[in-house]
Amino acid sequence: MLFRIARSALVAIGVTCSVVPDLLAQERSDPTVFPADLTLGELRTGAIVEASFRVRWADPRDGGKDAVVEVPPGFRILEAETWQGSDGSMNTTVALQVPTVAAGEVAVEVTVRRGKAIAKLPVTATITPPVPGGSRVLVTDTPFECDSSSDGQIFATWRELVGQARLDVDYRLQREKVRIDATALARVDIVLLGESALLDLPRDSVTLLHGFICGGGRVILCANAFYMGTVARLNEVAAPFGIRMFDHEPAGLGVDEIGTDDLPRHPMLVGVDRLRTSRPSPSECRNGAIALATLPNQTHALVALATTQSGGELITVGESLWWKWVGEAPGNQRLLRNLLTRAPRPR
Repeated sequence: MLFRIARSALVAIGVTCSVVPDLLAQERSDPTVFPADLTLGELRTGAIVEASFRVRWADPRDGGKDAVVEVPPGFRILEAETWQGSDGSMNTTVALQVPTVAAGEVAVEVTVRRGKAIAKLPVTATITPPVPGGSRVLVTDTPFECDSSSDGQIFATWRELVGQARLDVDYRLQREKVRIDATALARVDIVLLGESALLDLPRDSVTLLHGFICGGGRVILCANAFYMGTVARLNEVAAPFGIRMFDHEPAGLGVDEIGTDDLPRHPMLVGVDRLRTSRPSPSECRNGAIALATLPNQTHALVALATTQSGGELITVGESLWWKWVGEAPGNQRLLRNLLTRAPRPR
């Protein structure tokens, strides 16, 4: 995309096309890192923080499949794999764990070497002690991963929310043979689950989530038809609680504004006067489940809530890319902040 833009600009101002091959060679000289940086925002001491990134190498022939990953002290490499894409490109994917033992500022670089090429990933974070009585949240799949976005700025609203709400967040990657387990759930009061972690959710993890909800925890599931396969897995978790999401998109695939008339009076909607949604999948509510936000001109919900006798809660949101959706309107951010703010569950 950058090369196409550069070439168009040169032609527009009359620069000879003989310059273009030199631009192309220069553009391809360095590897590209996705995302370009890991700006993690506020983390709490003792949190489990996992993230991933991908390096696309400029020269597929240089270095073969050998890549060396160098991490700062305290960082842990969870996985590292170099592979060839269907387009012939060579890529290295790295999953790592960020140390949170001590409070302080983190500003380091992770280095990946392959042949003569070197890729560097800046990693920054602010680590502070947990707030007594604050919400402890498990987020999986973490938004800070190689397939979410090439631009880490898209997570700015999420980072702001975490700071404002003083959340204590565990970020976990969905990896082969790694799943939500009892140890992960015992650490937290709220689970925010979406994308590949929902798509690949094993049956035993579904059972554990049911027990977590019935034991007084809150689970938030984010899915829609756009992220194929997530709706079916959401329904496996939600079925016992009276919520069923439809695996289709609205006609026209447009953007909907949900105003005050479609937002009932509810503690989870405090401060929320408007929501914005694009390509949502609607949910129906039965057996005591309620709609927190109804889609315009529909009886079905964008956001649905089911509550158990133990005080546990299941919440579904008809948007799979929640980390993108949260930045599309101030009301979206306030709603997610409300959903992630909760008194500690009974232990």
